[in-house]
Amino acid sequence: MVVLRVALLAAFILSSSTALLAQTLDGAKVLGEVIIVDREGRERPLSTFAGKAVFVNIWANWCPPCIREMPSIVRLREKLRGQNVEFVQLSLPQYWDKDMAWAKQKGIDLPYYVKKEREWTAEQKNVLWNITQPHQKIWWPTTFLLDSAGKVVFVQGWSQHWDADEWVSKIRAAGVPRAG
Repeated sequence: MVVLRVALLAAFILSSSTALLAQTLDGAKVLGEVIIVDREGRERPLSTFAGKAVFVNIWANWCPPCIREMPSIVRLREKLRGQNVEFVQLSLPQYWDKDMAWAKQKGIDLPYYVKKEREWTAEQKNVLWNITQPHQKIWWPTTFLLDSAGKVVFVQGWSQHWDADEWVSKIRAAGVPRAG
């Protein structure tokens, strides 16, 4: 009986993990279609960074955990300078002006972008919800990493010390082009 329970539990975990992985991989295409605009007004989909890891941090100046992690993102970017990693500090349209004023006042120089559309499409919301499901919400900040093939490596809610060795290694590895 114990063996049967263990086998059923293992099958459930494996099927749940496979379903989550499938949602995550399908989600990479949806997230790659998000249109971002740089400070000079140039539009591009996230997918234009194909071939590189893309560290996307969704933040706002009113969010204390967002502000708390900014210095570690600056240090992370410096540690990975010249490597196959792009950084996208993604502001939402309703916060863009205040976010840019805050960044200028604080002297925090990162590659800032604004999401073109004010709202997430239903498909984008669904992807973000499904890959953050263990937390039952999308946190502020939310950070996700796309690898060089455009696949979602992780989605992390809440403030992190991004320049910690474990994150640096994971992000650096995501920039290594995959064979095949």
